Amino acid sequence: MDIVELGLFLIVTFPFLSFLILFFFGKKLKAYVDWIAIGFTAASFIFAALLLLVLPTNFELVSRLEWFNIFYNDQPIFFTLSARANKSVFLMLVIVTFISLLVNIYSVEYMKGKMNYIRYFPYLNLFTFSMLGIVISDNLLITFMFWELVGFSSYLLIGFWFEKKAAVKASKKAFIFNRVGDIGFLIALMACYAIFGTFELGIIQTEKIYNITNVPPLLPGLLAFGIFAGCAGKSAQFPLHVWLPDAMEGPTPVSALLHAATMVAAGIYLLFKTYFLLTPDAKEFIAVIGATTCLLGAIPAIFQNDIKKVLAYSTVSQLGYMVMAIGTNSKEAAMFHLTTHAFFKACLFLSVGAVIHHMHHIKSELFGHGEYSNFDSQDMRFMGGLWKIMPIPFYCYLISCLSLIGLPLFSGFLSKEMILVGAFVWSGKHGSDWHILVPLCGVVTVFITALYMSRQLILVFFGKFKLYKILGYNGNLHSVKEDIKISMPLILLAFTSFFFFFSINPFHIHHSKVLEWISGNPAFDAAYSSSITMTALFLSLLGIASAYVLWGRNSESRLGGIGNKYPFLGSTAKYLKGNYSLDTFYFKSFVLGGQKAGALLNIADRKFFDVIIHSLGYFSIVFAHVASFIDRYFVDGIITLGVYFTKRSSKISKSLQMGTLQNYFLAMILGIIILLIIYL
Repeated sequence: MDIVELGLFLIVTFPFLSFLILFFFGKKLKAYVDWIAIGFTAASFIFAALLLLVLPTNFELVSRLEWFNIFYNDQPIFFTLSARANKSVFLMLVIVTFISLLVNIYSVEYMKGKMNYIRYFPYLNLFTFSMLGIVISDNLLITFMFWELVGFSSYLLIGFWFEKKAAVKASKKAFIFNRVGDIGFLIALMACYAIFGTFELGIIQTEKIYNITNVPPLLPGLLAFGIFAGCAGKSAQFPLHVWLPDAMEGPTPVSALLHAATMVAAGIYLLFKTYFLLTPDAKEFIAVIGATTCLLGAIPAIFQNDIKKVLAYSTVSQLGYMVMAIGTNSKEAAMFHLTTHAFFKACLFLSVGAVIHHMHHIKSELFGHGEYSNFDSQDMRFMGGLWKIMPIPFYCYLISCLSLIGLPLFSGFLSKEMILVGAFVWSGKHGSDWHILVPLCGVVTVFITALYMSRQLILVFFGKFKLYKILGYNGNLHSVKEDIKISMPLILLAFTSFFFFFSINPFHIHHSKVLEWISGNPAFDAAYSSSITMTALFLSLLGIASAYVLWGRNSESRLGGIGNKYPFLGSTAKYLKGNYSLDTFYFKSFVLGGQKAGALLNIADRKFFDVIIHSLGYFSIVFAHVASFIDRYFVDGIITLGVYFTKRSSKISKSLQMGTLQNYFLAMILGIIILLIIYL
C-alpha cells in the first residue's frame, strides 16, 4: 500500500472510527465526545487537502481487492472492493470533510445543553463516512451499499428530535421517498451486470466494454434511467423532491451538512461518475427533469415564512441546475456548481442557525419576564432588524446570499454562468423547438432566486424587529456576542463564497484550478456568452429590486407582515406555498388510495374469499360425513359380510375334513356325478 492509498484509507476511516468510539463509549467519554469527533474529522480533512494540493492534475489511482466469489454453472463470479482516486475525487473529499469539520465545530455551541448531545456526534460522523464511501467507490455495488448507509444515517439525523412528531414524520418521509428512487438504482445494478458482467466502473470504462451494440436495446436505457431514479430520490428531483423541505425538522447544523456536501450531493456525484453510462435519450430526460425541478423548486420559496424552508426549496432549485447541466452535456459545470453551492449553502444554513439560536434566547428572555408566548422561532415574520445586533451572521449571510443569487465577484456567478451557457449551447445543437425551454427555465429561475433570497434578507435582517411589537412587549434587543465556535465556521465559509477561491477571472472560469481538477484537463475551458451572462445579471438585479418594492418598504403592513397576504394571487399563493399540493396528491393517491384499496380487499376477502373458503369447509364436512356413512355402512358391511361367509365356508370345509372314509367316498361319487352331468 503506497502513501496515497494509505491516505485515502485514513480519510474514509477516521470518521468511521469516531462513530465507533463515540457510539460504544460515548457515555464514558461524555466530556470529550464533541472534540473527539472534531479531531477525527479534522484529520480526514488535512489528509484530503494535502493530497489534493500535492498530486498532479492527471493523477489516477485504482485499487481493487477481491472480496468474495460465488459459483454459477461451476464458474466463479468474483466480487471486489475497489476505490478510485483522482483530483476530482480528492476535491469532493475536501468539500465533504471541510464542511463536516465546520459543522462539528459549530454544533458544539449550537447543540450545547440539548437532549441526546452524546448521540448527535457519532450520527454526524457516520453520515460523513457514508458520503466519503460513495465518493471513493469505483464499484457500483459498493456504491449502492454506502448509498443506503447515507439514507439510514440521514434518517437518524432528520429524526434526531424524536420526541417531536413532525421530526419523526419527516424522517420517515425522507426514508420512504429515497427508497422509491433506490428501486430504480437496484434495477440499474441488475441491468449493469446483465450487460457487462461486472460492477467495476473502471473496467467498464477503460476496457471499452461499454460498447452496447450486442445487448438487448432495452438494457442500456434501463441502466441509465435506473441510475437517474436513484439520483432523483437522493438529490430531490421532481417529483420525488417533496421530502427535502420537511427534512428541516432536523437540527440546523444537520441541514447545513445534508444540503451542502452529503446527502443531496450524492445523486449529482453519482451522475457525474457514471456519466459514460447515460444514453442520449436518458440525458434529454435528465435535462428536462432538471430544468423542471430548477423552476418548480424555486417558486414555493417565495411564499415560505419558515427561514429554513426558504433555503430548503432553494436547495431543490439549485440541485435542478446541476441535474440540468448533466443532461445538457455539461457534467463539469454540474460538479463546479456542486462545489460552489456546497460552501455558500452551508454558510447560509449556519447563518440562519445563528439567527434561530438567538430567537430561542429571546423566547427564554421573554419567559423570564413573564411573557409566555410560544411563537415559532423560525418564522421570519417575527424577525427584522437583526443586522445591528448580529453583525457576523448578517455579513456572512449577505455574502453567501449574493453568491447564491449569482452576482459578479462571487462563486455562484461563475458556476451558474457555466451551466446556463452550456444549456443554451446544448439547445442550439438540437433542431426541436422544445429544447430551448430547458435553458429558459434556468434563466427564469435566476430572477426567482434573487426575489426569494432578497425577501429573506429583508425580512430577517432589515426593518424593525416585529416580535416585540406583535406581543406588545417594551423590550430592547441586545447585541449578540457570538461564540467563536459559531462565528469561525461562518467566516471561513463566507470567504469561500468569493470568486478568487475558484477562478482568477471574476467574470469567467478561465484558468480555473478547480475546474482543472474536476475535468482532469489543464487545457479545459468552458464556453462563454456575454449576452447570456448580461441577461442573467439583469434578471438577478431585477429580482433584488422587485423584492425591495414588495417587502423592503413598510414591510410590516405589506407582504412581509404577519398576515403575509398575496392579494394579486388569491388562493394560488396557498397552492404554490404548499409545493403545488404534491403532498396532498401523494397522500390521497398512495396513502388514502392504499387504505381504500386495503378496505376493498378486506371486503373482497370477507364477502368473496371467506365465503368460498367457508363453503369449501362446509363441503368438506358434508363430504366427510358421507364418506364416514359409506365407510361405516357399506365398506365395513362388505368386509363384515366377507368375513361371515369366510367363517361359514371354513366351518363347512372343516366338517368335510373329519377323516371318515364313507364321507370321502360319498363326496367322490357326488363329484363324479356332477362332472358327468356337466360334460354329458
